[in-house]
Amino acid sequence: MAQTKIYQSIRFHTLDTYVMVDGKQHLIEFRGGTLKPDIKGKFTTNDPKLIKALDNDSGNGNSFKCIGVIGKKDPKPDNFKSNPPEGTDEPAQSGEEHPDTPDTKVDQKAIIADGISTVQGARDYLVSNVDGLTASKLPNKAAILNAAKANNIVFPHLPKD
Repeated sequence: MAQTKIYQSIRFHTLDTYVMVDGKQHLIEFRGGTLKPDIKGKFTTNDPKLIKALDNDSGNGNSFKCIGVIGKKDPKPDNFKSNPPEGTDEPAQSGEEHPDTPDTKVDQKAIIADGISTVQGARDYLVSNVDGLTASKLPNKAAILNAAKANNIVFPHLPKD
């Protein structure tokens, strides 16, 4: 399954910008923003070349940011074999990536809110990205986790305590 990424404008309700893909300018249009409630424009793509260009663009983190990932990155080719670490007798691994997050079963269509490791960060993410949610509706960690589950959002780096 191809990976889909969702990007959001940081300051604007609509934003038009260009990124270079294979030596050609590609127009990126962030749309769907509103004044009240204050929702910034979003752009979604599953094109691997466009994702790479957006992730490496100078506007990433300044004009826009990635707010979610749906699905998994396509695995490396079947013929890929990594070399075992020196001094170990471990066999070579297949090309499958092993994330440094705990192994949990996640719905393939879930939005992975990577990089959020605090309850306040999760609250802010939900308020910014889910229509109708306010901070007052998310008074504690349990309410935040319930809202995330209801909206198919996963916070893999949020402590489980």
